Parts: sequence; C-alpha cells; structure tokens
Amino acid sequence: INVTVPLKKSAIPFLDQLTPLADATQSVNTIYKKENQVVGDNTDIVGFEHGIKHINYDLKNKKVFILGSGGVVPSIILALKRLGASKIFLSNKLVFPLWIPNSIISPFTDAVCFTRSKIVKVLNKFVSPLKSP
Repeated sequence: INVTVPLKKSAIPFLDQLTPLADATQSVNTIYKKENQVVGDNTDIVGFEHGIKHINYDLKNKKVFILGSGGVVPSIILALKRLGASKIFLSNKLVFPLWIPNSIISPFTDAVCFTRSKIVKVLNKFVSPLKSP
C-alpha cells in the first residue's frame, strides 16, 4: 500500500514493525505484509539516492538548500546525509518543524528563516548570480 501526506506519520501506530529507514525518519510511505506482520517502510530515501546517482552527481562535502519542509523532507535529509552532504540548510516558516525527528535534524541541519530576503541570501551561496527584485 502506498501512503502519502498527511498519513506518513499517523499510520505508524497501526503497524507491527518499521524498517530501519522508516524508524529513523518516523515516516512511512509503503506498507506491506511480511510473515504475518504489517510492515512500514520508507522508500523515498533510496528513491532520492538513486535519482542523484543516476545523474552522476556527487553530493560529498556539498552544501544543500531545501526550500520548505513537506512530508518527504525527513527522507531527503537522511538521504543527503547518507550521500555525504556536508551541510543542509532547511528553510521553513517554523524554525524546525516539530514533526521532523531531532535525530534527523540535529546537529547536521541549519534552520533558515522563511523570508524572501533570507532565501535570496542563502540561495546566493549556491546559485550565482541571483538577484532580488
């Protein structure tokens, strides 16, 4: 069964077990039955990793900027960690979204205030030239 927002987290109490990736992110997008157990998995992490590897992009020691904190963000942050990104900047209305597990966020991720001027400032570190209108 495929699970999407807003059920990625709320489905967890109804499952018998979580895979290690689902447990680490506290996010489930796939539910299946194995040996009479209902298992929650998170395939977003491996899917993102495969996409990055498919385009032959090396994230090792790179800084990454994530705009927003939708339901897939814990998975993307974990995938970025596994791919060797050196720093992740997370921009969101809330400093740290409460639904993202601390084990995923700290100490690897910096929060960035979700204002236009701040976004432009952070993006200027990654994209050149970028000018604010």
